Amino acid sequence: MTQSKTILSLILAAFFSLSAFSQTKIQVTPKIIQQVAYEGITLFQLEKLVQSSADYIWDNADMRNLKGYVAFKENSVFHCIYWNGAYDNLEVIHAFSTSDPEDDTLLRVSNQRREMNPTEQKYYDMKMQALTYIRGDAEMFNAPNGLRLNIHFIRGNDRIKGFVLPYTIQDSLIPLGNDFIINFTKGGELIDYEAIHTDFQEVDVSKMRPDSEGMFKTVQSLTKSEVPHISQTEICNLLLYSPYHNVHEHYVVSDQYVSIFNLKNRSLTIVANP
Repeated sequence: MTQSKTILSLILAAFFSLSAFSQTKIQVTPKIIQQVAYEGITLFQLEKLVQSSADYIWDNADMRNLKGYVAFKENSVFHCIYWNGAYDNLEVIHAFSTSDPEDDTLLRVSNQRREMNPTEQKYYDMKMQALTYIRGDAEMFNAPNGLRLNIHFIRGNDRIKGFVLPYTIQDSLIPLGNDFIINFTKGGELIDYEAIHTDFQEVDVSKMRPDSEGMFKTVQSLTKSEVPHISQTEICNLLLYSPYHNVHEHYVVSDQYVSIFNLKNRSLTIVANP
């Protein structure tokens, strides 16, 4: 099946499956598409660094001595620190950095106990603010089906975005939606939050079947979202949990747009849904 026919069939299906909810018209520009793709891939890379650093600590140190971690990207370098102690007695126990979290040979590790530097302190403070905010409104920031919520930070032009996304330890599921952005100033002061997709869906990879061309195509419908296209956290979780990167395309259908994310090429296309 060609991509155009696939898109057409999805659009037709959307007319029957989506509710009568009418979204405010949002103009999706090439710049927005590029930004969503970049932030989604960056979230995935941050999570890969967290996984690599956790594996290192598990094999070489003692997890019981650690109180928390935070991952962030500054000046094209990815960082993840683990700390011990309370707010007034913090120590960095392990620090990890890399230019490419997907290449384990580039991972740099420091196990020297030290005080947090100002940048690390800022991201620690932001994570504590975000966790306090989330815990203060458990009904809004809920984690369905026993999932947990994770937070990663990406620096933008005028702010730092804290992406709140669902994650799971079940290998057979890809959690999508139920995601938020908590906005901070560049200095680390909390501004506000934005709900991205209040819809939540799970893709059961054990039930995915290839089409005649060997491709796995998954579809997600948006019915109640102010953001009528694929989100950054959904790109992250597709890359994180899908076992079929080379032959997997994911479609997100709203009443305004159809988003197509190709996992092999990490390419994002968003077209209008007429």
